[in-house]
Amino acid sequence: MLSNEVVANNRPASAGIAPQNSDEAMQGRRAIMNSSMALAQIVKLMLQSPNHRNFSLSDLEWMVLPALSTGQLAMAETRPDDAGIRQPLAVLFWASVSPEIDQRLSANLDAPVRLRPDEWRSGDILWITDMIGDMSTGHALVKNVVDSILAGRTVKVRSMDSAGKRIVLEINSAGVKVLAPASSECCSSHSGSFPPNGVLCASCVTTGCTGRCRQGKTAAGSHPANH
Repeated sequence: MLSNEVVANNRPASAGIAPQNSDEAMQGRRAIMNSSMALAQIVKLMLQSPNHRNFSLSDLEWMVLPALSTGQLAMAETRPDDAGIRQPLAVLFWASVSPEIDQRLSANLDAPVRLRPDEWRSGDILWITDMIGDMSTGHALVKNVVDSILAGRTVKVRSMDSAGKRIVLEINSAGVKVLAPASSECCSSHSGSFPPNGVLCASCVTTGCTGRCRQGKTAAGSHPANH
């Protein structure tokens, strides 16, 4: 089941500023609880991912916390169990960057996607920075986000073509555009780890392959860390 809401998009009350009434206090506590629960779920997904489990605690400061504070993330979860608890399946992060940062992310595709906290909302150009979790769920989550939360917007993301060449994709509700010469084959034709320093296979998003290809058989953590 995909959760259509952005996890923890209600920002907690600023430190040292007391809410003015009981409703505000309740909203503040709920926001803090939502953020804490989202962080716990993200860490759980990272621990299940071979490519993310070796990040240090300090890496959360640039990798996760900015997205939590700005609401620039979405999470797919299971249906609630008998106790009403949902388990995380995948989480997606995106940033809205300035032209200068967009150029930096596009120019050197071998460099990791690493943004300072102040760069996550530095402009209007959307970039998917990472996806952690089940690959097939991740592909569906991206399509869900592009069709709903980011409807009408174009989003960029790093990936690889079937020949192993690093590319940038532009994604919107109408489809996927490859910003470099690349094969349109499904990611079943990829060799090696899919996709290094990337998130998506263009064909999987557009054709509904949903990652059920050779590299998509891993249940969780099939995406690399931008590290």
